[in-house]
Amino acid sequence: MFRRVIAAAGLCSAMLAGSVTAAPDPEALLREEVLAATWPADIVRLAGDYRRRFPRAPGAGDVAARGAAAARARAALETKDVNLPRDAFVAAAALPALRADAERALLADAAAAGRIAHAYRDGGADVAAEPLRYLAWLHYAAALGGPEANYELSRHYRDQGQMPMAAKYQSRAVELGVVLPRELDSVRK
Repeated sequence: MFRRVIAAAGLCSAMLAGSVTAAPDPEALLREEVLAATWPADIVRLAGDYRRRFPRAPGAGDVAARGAAAARARAALETKDVNLPRDAFVAAAALPALRADAERALLADAAAAGRIAHAYRDGGADVAAEPLRYLAWLHYAAALGGPEANYELSRHYRDQGQMPMAAKYQSRAVELGVVLPRELDSVRK
């Protein structure tokens, strides 16, 4: 009993001195976890948990929008042709030149994914040229509906002599509004 009194007295004096802070807000902690997640499937799971636990919280709309965008990204990542590793968004975000695009690509921005692909294709001051990462990001951008990425993949596969794959991406590019140069007309037939 004496120990409890001493502990309670110590806690009271610490609270009066301002060294003990209030318990963390579970809603704010979960919202921060949603914002810090670096894989679309994790964002979808955490956003769903947030909506169930805090449906009327001030951040519910933002979390729901982030979850919906991440769901589109997750669907693209689950397509057969996309082989982007789980750490791809973290690796891209670690490079200052790609940080902003990595966050956008995490939330299903095809143009941002395409810019990351080109950074890995071309290399540069902060980014080493990595052909495999280039193709992985380009496939992701194409799966997100990027017309330029689909066209670029059609050219890549055509150059590799893989005509069925070239035709697949070419037809997607055309569906997305790309006007093909005459030299590619034979692939469409």
